[in-house]
Amino acid sequence: MAHAYLATLIRARMLVLGGLGLLLAAGIMTVLGLPVEAVPDISPRQVLVSVVAPGLATEEVEKLITFPVETSMTGIPGMTDLRSVSRGGVSVVYVQFADDTDINLDRTRVNERIQQARSNISVPGITVSMGPLATGMGEIMQFQIRGAGRSLMELNRIMNWTVVPQMRLVPGVVDVNVNGGAEETYEVTLDPARLIGSNLSVGEVYRAVDAGNAASGGGWITHHAEQQSVVGRGLVGRLADFGHIAVRTNPDGSA
Repeated sequence: MAHAYLATLIRARMLVLGGLGLLLAAGIMTVLGLPVEAVPDISPRQVLVSVVAPGLATEEVEKLITFPVETSMTGIPGMTDLRSVSRGGVSVVYVQFADDTDINLDRTRVNERIQQARSNISVPGITVSMGPLATGMGEIMQFQIRGAGRSLMELNRIMNWTVVPQMRLVPGVVDVNVNGGAEETYEVTLDPARLIGSNLSVGEVYRAVDAGNAASGGGWITHHAEQQSVVGRGLVGRLADFGHIAVRTNPDGSA
C-alpha cells in the first residue's frame, strides 16, 4: 500500500512540487505579515489627564484637584485601574482600560468626564488637558529648521503656522511640540511716576490693554438679497496701536 502511494506521488511529481511551492509562498507571506517588533509596545491602554495649577502646593493639589478628577473618572466602562500623581502646581491622572476596548471611544468618555471635573474644581486659573494618543514606548523624533538671513522669530512663525499643521496630517504622527525660537510679543512697561501723576493703577492699565485688544460681532444688515456682516475689530496689529487705547475716560469725553 505504501509503495503504491509513493509511486503515485512520483508520477505526479509536478503536482507535488507545485503544492510545496504554494505552501512555501503562503508561509513567507504569513511571516512577513506577523506584527513582530524589535521593541514591542507593552504599555497599558491608558488616557492621561493633566491639570496645571500655578502656585498651588502639593497638598492642596491633591485635595482640590486630584481627588475631584479621580472622582469624576470613576465608573467609566472598560476602566481597569486609576492612578494619580500630585506635585506642586501639577496633577496627573492615569486612566487605564482593558486591552479589548477602543482607545478612541475611551478618550471620548474621558473627555466627557473632564467637563464634569471642571465644575467640581473650585480653583481659578487652572488648565485641564488630555494627553496625546501615544504611549511611553512611542518613537520621538526631533528636527530643526534653519534659514539663512531669517531671524528666530521668523523661523518660529514658519514652524508654528506652516510646518506643524502639515506634520500633523502625516499618518502615525500623534502630536508635534515646538521648542525654541523667538515668539513675537508686545510688552508694555509702565512708568510708576507717570502712573501716580495720572492717578492710575496697574490694574486699570492691564484691564484697558486687555479690553483694547478684542474683536466682536454685531450681527448683519440685510439689503435686498445680500447680507453684510457687522464686525467690531479692535485687535492690536502694531506697536503704535497701544497708544490709541484709552485707559480712562474723563467726564468731558476726553481720554
